[in-house]
Amino acid sequence: MSEAAPAVATPPPAAAAPAAPAPEAPKPIEVPAEVVQRERQVRAAQEKLAAERQELAKQRAEYEQWKAERAKEQDAKADPLEKIERAHSKLEKLEQSIQADKAAAELRAWQTAKIAEVKAKGDAYELTILHGYEHLVPARIEAHWHKTGEMLSTDEVAAALEKELEQATEKSLNSKKWKARSAPAATPAASTPPPSPAKPGDAVPKGREAPKTLTNDIGGSQTSASAPKKLSWEERKAAAIAKMEALEAAKKQKAS
Repeated sequence: MSEAAPAVATPPPAAAAPAAPAPEAPKPIEVPAEVVQRERQVRAAQEKLAAERQELAKQRAEYEQWKAERAKEQDAKADPLEKIERAHSKLEKLEQSIQADKAAAELRAWQTAKIAEVKAKGDAYELTILHGYEHLVPARIEAHWHKTGEMLSTDEVAAALEKELEQATEKSLNSKKWKARSAPAATPAASTPPPSPAKPGDAVPKGREAPKTLTNDIGGSQTSASAPKKLSWEERKAAAIAKMEALEAAKKQKAS
């Protein structure tokens, strides 16, 4: 007879975990009564302004329509000859405007051509181009033509302008201020090293007591220092600029 299987003990059921508490609903934000009232007032003002703009646009459209109808009625009642005269007047004004624009364009082209002629002769009109005064050439030609009815050539006016600048430059170069600035610095006199001590038995050369080389060196240095210095291109350019600045300052002072 077989033995009975031992009974298996069943564990007791585990205790249920406590349920998590439900999250609390956020409290509604309380808006102050004065803020709500202010928002209502702003909204009402915006709506009122939009309505006024719409009404104004409507009135303007009605006014423009009334003007158009009024002009149509007047045009229908107008004399045909008067209509023709008005149309002719409009055509004349339009033609005058076109002619004025055309004349202005031609004048600009003529001025540009005159300036190009001056720039093409840079060697002859060096100072004029250096200071940027080439635009004065067509201006002087035009002013002379309006005054006398005579049309001068480009070379006549450009040469006269260049001569004026040359005279102004020479006047600046002769000024005390520019001479003091451009004077060459004095060259220090060359010194002759002392003679080496004579060794025993050496004969003293004749004339050693009073060497003439030192006097000759000093005289030669003074002669070279007093010789006139030839101005370089940069110095002549600076002189011309200084002269023109002095001329412009004198003109401004005279005008004031």
